[in-house]
Amino acid sequence: MPFADYPIPSTEYRKLYLQGSGKLAISPEGNESFVAHHADNYQAKPSEFLLTFDKATTLVGHSKAELWMSCKDKDDMDVYVSIRKLSKSGKVLEHVNVPWESLPEGINTQYDVPMAQTVKVSNSIELDNV
Repeated sequence: MPFADYPIPSTEYRKLYLQGSGKLAISPEGNESFVAHHADNYQAKPSEFLLTFDKATTLVGHSKAELWMSCKDKDDMDVYVSIRKLSKSGKVLEHVNVPWESLPEGINTQYDVPMAQTVKVSNSIELDNV
């Protein structure tokens, strides 16, 4: 999708707010809330927040997250924020950036690609207040 100018003149910057219910909203909750996240191992389930668009939407350009966090037991933490697209049924959609004809025999869908030695690049989204 080529554009003559960047940032795109018609861009609408929007703030989204984390909700304790696991949703993203266009306005903050009335009451302060929190989400506890336990990341004691690599396989820990992520904290997820869902936003459903009511019409076709294109996300373009930079994004940022502004989060307030604390950890009782440590004074430092690494945090990764990513945007993932879900199908209508809620399945995470992934993009395999290789030509299908170059994949080994038996690899016919993205789900057949092993998740070993992978590098994934994710983008963040502007978020305020939990």
